[in-house]
Amino acid sequence: MSDNASRIEPRAARDSSRSAPATGHGLALLQAPLTFADAARVGPINRQGRTIHQMLTDRTRTGIVAVAAPEELAVNEALAIRDALRDDLGLPLDRVVLNAVLPDRLTGAEATALQAAEGSRAARVARHHHRRAKAQRAQAARLRTALGGEVPLTTLPYLFRSAIGPDDLQQLSGRLR
Repeated sequence: MSDNASRIEPRAARDSSRSAPATGHGLALLQAPLTFADAARVGPINRQGRTIHQMLTDRTRTGIVAVAAPEELAVNEALAIRDALRDDLGLPLDRVVLNAVLPDRLTGAEATALQAAEGSRAARVARHHHRRAKAQRAQAARLRTALGGEVPLTTLPYLFRSAIGPDDLQQLSGRLR
C-alpha cells in the first residue's frame, strides 16, 4: 500500500468499519465499475468504469482490509470475503483486523474459584466476561489458523470507554502500521 493508504483518517476509519457492506454486497461494489464499463462498451461511462476498475485492482494504490468482530459469524464473513476476492476478482486480502477483542482477566483457576461464589452478582458478571473472552480467543485462533499466515491478522483491544479520544486512536492506529 502507498503511504497515503496507510495513513488513518480517524473519522473515516470509524465510520467505514461500521457501515461496511456484507460480503456479497462488497464484492458487487468492487465489480460494479467494470460491469458498467462492459455494459457501456464505449464513451465516458466505459472510460470512467475502466479507470475506476484499474484503480481498485492496482496494488500500489488500493488495499483491501476486512474488519471483523471476534465472533463466529463475523469470522466466517472475513474468511468468505478473502476467498471470494481471490476466486472471483483475483485480488488478495491485505489484512484482517479483529476488532474489540476483550482481555482475558482471569486464569482458569480463578474462573473455577468463582463457581463457589454462586449467588454473587459480581462473580456472575466476571464468569460471563471470562466465557465471552474465551469464546473470542477461540474465534481468533480459528481465524489465524484459517488464514494460515497468508494474510496478516491484527487484533485491536476492546476499549472500555463511552467515547474514543485522540490518545485511543493513536494507540489503535499504532497497531495497524
